[in-house]
Amino acid sequence: MKRLFALCALASSVSLATAGEFVTANYGNAQVKDFQDLVTRDFTARFPADSWEVFIYSDAFTMSRSAQAICNAIVGVVPRGAHQFPRRQFATTKTATVKPGRWNDAEAQAFETECVRAAITNMMDTDPAKVYRPHTN
Repeated sequence: MKRLFALCALASSVSLATAGEFVTANYGNAQVKDFQDLVTRDFTARFPADSWEVFIYSDAFTMSRSAQAICNAIVGVVPRGAHQFPRRQFATTKTATVKPGRWNDAEAQAFETECVRAAITNMMDTDPAKVYRPHTN
């Protein structure tokens, strides 16, 4: 059993190490450590960190009258340092019922991270050649 656990731990660390580096332009509270395990080797090969950024916009909030929590995340790829909103976007929005007065910063962070992970997964499930669409003037 110890050998199986060690092998699984090694396999997961190797996949993280071989995915490659990436840079983010992050407008929200999600942190790279919250989704770095989702970024694939194919993605970082197509979008090297010296030329591209993973754009992330995310938020989570509640509507107190309806006891609804809402999170949304928009991700995409932009040229590094371009300060652009991506033209090709991968978005996720989720809702949840919350108990009034029970929503706190930790729950908001976790819910927002859930949305970011879903949007990143959508982007990683797309052929890397179809992830980026340039802006036209």
